[in-house]
Amino acid sequence: MRATHNFILGALASAIACGDQQPKASSGTSAPTAPAVSPVGYGLIRIGETAHELALSGDSAVASNPKHVSCRYVRPSSFPAGARAMIVDNVIVRIDIDSPGIRTIEGAQVGDPESNVLELYNGHVASLPNKYLKDGHNLVVWQPSTVTSRMIFETDGRTVLRYRVGRQPAVDLVEGCG
Repeated sequence: MRATHNFILGALASAIACGDQQPKASSGTSAPTAPAVSPVGYGLIRIGETAHELALSGDSAVASNPKHVSCRYVRPSSFPAGARAMIVDNVIVRIDIDSPGIRTIEGAQVGDPESNVLELYNGHVASLPNKYLKDGHNLVVWQPSTVTSRMIFETDGRTVLRYRVGRQPAVDLVEGCG
């Protein structure tokens, strides 16, 4: 027992003595990266998470839109303006982005040229006609078979206007809960 005690004290003393020898962050270290939209969610909010789990995390957003219990949009407190989550039957099924500055993990965002999305997701994207815009497209990005969601970038034929990620059929609903 005494040998274990001495070993722990020795290790602790060594760690304290070497503390100043740890690599230090350079003064040019950048700020932490912003959360990104991925096939599984945005930041700490996950597609498939229940409204109850969101509320337990301290987020009061689930109380919005009380008239639309089966399908509603909320903006969790961790989401910036321009991002919101669709909740269907109390489960987060989709995340919508309609403002620049909120990037996917690959780097796409609202305002990007359509060609950028096609390049970023080359081999995993299909261009379909947009329901409401004559020259517009829906760039549908599919995920590996282990992921049950996909991304859809809506464009005017040149520029990304908005995008969403989620499970089918919710992600395919052009009007959202409407």
